[in-house]
Amino acid sequence: MFESLFAGLQELEIRFLYEANEQYLVLRLHANEPGEFLVRVTKENEFFVFRTSVLTREQGPAPAVEQLSRVLLSKQPAGRCHYCFDEQQNVVIRLVVSVFRHRSAFASETLSRIIDEIRAERSTFLRKILSDCPLAEGNLVVLFPARLQPPHTGHFEAIQMLLEGDERILARSNDDEQRRLLRGIGKVVISLGPTDGQAGNPLTVHQRRDLVEFELANNPVLNKHRYRIQVVGSPSTSHDRYWLLSLIAQIGQIDAVASANSATIQTASYLKVPVLHVHRKGGVSGTAVRKSCVAQDWEQLRRYLTESVFRRCEEKNLFDVIRNYEDSK
Repeated sequence: MFESLFAGLQELEIRFLYEANEQYLVLRLHANEPGEFLVRVTKENEFFVFRTSVLTREQGPAPAVEQLSRVLLSKQPAGRCHYCFDEQQNVVIRLVVSVFRHRSAFASETLSRIIDEIRAERSTFLRKILSDCPLAEGNLVVLFPARLQPPHTGHFEAIQMLLEGDERILARSNDDEQRRLLRGIGKVVISLGPTDGQAGNPLTVHQRRDLVEFELANNPVLNKHRYRIQVVGSPSTSHDRYWLLSLIAQIGQIDAVASANSATIQTASYLKVPVLHVHRKGGVSGTAVRKSCVAQDWEQLRRYLTESVFRRCEEKNLFDVIRNYEDSK
């Protein structure tokens, strides 16, 4: 049956290997960009199946698989090609052609159209798919501890810059070790301070986690990194340094702490945990947000908070919670 392909491949001057025992063909094709790629052709029932790998299992870390699957489903090509996972969990481009329609021989024009379609999809895959599911190049787990009372634009801007390796977040941008840590980030763990129910710390861990999760779900830039973000509550301890030890025990791996807070930096340094020294972003503080809330300065609050967080605070009456605690000072 594979013999029907041979004449067309030879006419197109495409190099191929035929494995008679295993019953498959391997085509070596030129890519649109410099380089070559392989296409494997098998016969499944009454169809020829062309497939080429575009993302290996090693390139797509396990936590990314669910998000990557959603993106692949939402961006399936309009033509005959489609994206799927193979048996080894590699992402492949697959094109299926009926054997019956080409029982005697594949015309070179038909083969050329098939190959051109696969080549075109392959050349746009990374730009089309990974723009909505960026894959981390590193595997470092970086802790981002913050009170988030409440979470504001500065917090989310800093988190985004950490995930995207944006060196403008670095307070020591000329330090090679700081740049290495930034480039190596695979995951950011947002830890929420344990203190609540008082002036300066009005919102509970549950309320703040809800605000962060709501922003992640509704912020398209952060949502594409969602599999790289974990939100945890910091343990309440009687000693200033125990919270970080407890978090390390809870999470299992912390390779660095990203912070601009002097007390946090001192604690991490004392425990020999590398510190990623970052700038405070957004020109806003939690204190300013809470003061605007007390003053009911909604225009200012809309500048300090993202649209999603502002809406969620309204839905959950969190502005009233903040105002009540701050008024009690």
